[in-house]
Amino acid sequence: MKFFAYNVRPDEAPYFEKWQAEHDIEVTLTSDFLTADTVIRAADYNGISALQTIPYDAALFAKMGRLNLPYLALRNVGIDNVDLAAAETHGVKLSNVPAYSPYAIAEFGVLQAMNLRRRTKAIANQQLHGEFHWSPDFMGTEMRHQTVGVVGVGKIGRQAIALYTGLGATVIAFDPSRQGSDAGITYVSNLEILLKQADIVTLHAPGRPENDHLLNAEAFALMKPTTIVINTARGSLVDLNALKRALDTHQIAGAAWMHLKMKRLRCNKLIVTRHLMSHY
Repeated sequence: MKFFAYNVRPDEAPYFEKWQAEHDIEVTLTSDFLTADTVIRAADYNGISALQTIPYDAALFAKMGRLNLPYLALRNVGIDNVDLAAAETHGVKLSNVPAYSPYAIAEFGVLQAMNLRRRTKAIANQQLHGEFHWSPDFMGTEMRHQTVGVVGVGKIGRQAIALYTGLGATVIAFDPSRQGSDAGITYVSNLEILLKQADIVTLHAPGRPENDHLLNAEAFALMKPTTIVINTARGSLVDLNALKRALDTHQIAGAAWMHLKMKRLRCNKLIVTRHLMSHY
């Protein structure tokens, strides 16, 4: 059996090589993305492995159907960039990984909340340029005085609740599919209540069409001017233009993201790293 793997990072290559040796399977690796143009390279293979945020579109699946490539294994959880109807039409079977480490993602989200509340990037930037001076603006807020609103109570959301609770925060949650079903978790009946009460809003909902722009201009208007937003889920959950306005006008206090597409957002006092955008 032969598989062609697209968009393979250097750190992934050893795992492919180990898997190949243990299962007597031929695997060809490339750093190129999987598209209707590049899929021809897998013409003589039994299936494809891929990991990317660009779309798996109808043209790609039509080409896979013509090349008799029946399997596409995604090396990630999300399928919001996959044209599922086209895959079914052209006989392509899909698989994805069951979950990322919920601990790692929840910890990353809490870390960014702490960075924003403690203004660590602003302090580090001054130290880096040798210009550090004390300012009352650098005074942080203790987590035990914060109300954290968790939107989406899946595997990652549950770990976020455990971490924030352990830090002494008051935690409330909203998830229509799990309303009131979990002992020890304080659910609110609707998102509006959560947005009005929360000092930190952390998103852990899936990128489904019904969740598009879950946070929009109306949602930001409900928040306190001291509220920060943490998104370690999908970028589609937030209306980026509304977020920009909310940050620029100080309607909310800050935001942190783990999403490469957020690089296209620009607003005052914005700090961008490869995976994180923070506003102070």
